[in-house]
Amino acid sequence: MVLVSAILSTTKLKHKAVKENQEGNTQMDRFLLGISNIATDYPKAIVLVSTLMILITVFFDSQLRFSHLPLKWFPENNTSRIATEVVDEELRSSITLEVIVDTGKENGLYEPVVLNKIESTSRYLNSI
Repeated sequence: MVLVSAILSTTKLKHKAVKENQEGNTQMDRFLLGISNIATDYPKAIVLVSTLMILITVFFDSQLRFSHLPLKWFPENNTSRIATEVVDEELRSSITLEVIVDTGKENGLYEPVVLNKIESTSRYLNSI
């Protein structure tokens, strides 16, 4: 933007004559002139409406609660939700957990030290 304005200021451009007659304008010209007239004639109203819209947006944004519990998206009497809640209660969970162990070397997973760490981690997770 700086370069364009600098180039435009150094070049000699001829100015087009502005039409004084507004009757030859297209619908789009009249529409844009109407918008510009509103913007210049009612600045206080525009600021007031914009402030009101921002306040309403801030109020409703503060009410948002982010969560990802797909089970809670279903109604409480939905059979899928009831069945999943029963499984969660009786079997301690219906959600699986996958863990990828990268030892950094080929067949490193079968070393006794790594297996003992996996076993102790598994016991700890089951206790939770």
